[in-house]
Amino acid sequence: MLLTDKVFFASTLCSAIGCSPVTFRSWRNRNGLFPETQSSGVWNRFSIVDVLVASVAYELTRGGISAQTAVEAAMKASGPLKDLCGFSESDKEKDVTEVVLRILKKWPNRTEFPILTVGRTLGREHVLCVELKKPTEMPILRVFEVPGPEDPIPLVVSIVYLARLLPDILTDLIFNEAEYGRTRFPTELSSKENAVKFFSNARMDD
Repeated sequence: MLLTDKVFFASTLCSAIGCSPVTFRSWRNRNGLFPETQSSGVWNRFSIVDVLVASVAYELTRGGISAQTAVEAAMKASGPLKDLCGFSESDKEKDVTEVVLRILKKWPNRTEFPILTVGRTLGREHVLCVELKKPTEMPILRVFEVPGPEDPIPLVVSIVYLARLLPDILTDLIFNEAEYGRTRFPTELSSKENAVKFFSNARMDD
């Protein structure tokens, strides 16, 4: 399956990121998350990239960012997240477990795992922007509010440490799908605890 193949139910997405279904529906109905799924008339499904986008929105709201700004920023992060995972045509022949393992093994050194910054550019438009960059600090999320003397709208910069966030989300995705028989457990793993150990070199310590 490709990173963009929409195969996961909303319940799987919510379980993986730790978000309640009510909150997820609110993000979609009120804040414009995944607008292409609105009024589709069918059961909506979501891709690996969608799961990661929703996880960024969740982390931003947990850090105190408003739902609207968090959703807008997460949607803008879709491209960088796809680039981070390394889109590959060869994934067509793989199942979700193989794709997730490929993504996680791509970053064997935690110091090389980039971070995602979300901010508003200075100027009249105050355009929301996202960027992948090399990590410089340890916390998973830090929020700065810097109101300018002539600007009533604060400049917001949030840093999401993907080396801690993505392995957790993607590992949960494998085990949630395996629990319902929609994929298999990785052969090198026998439990979620072993998965944590297996991917520990791709994570930031608490």
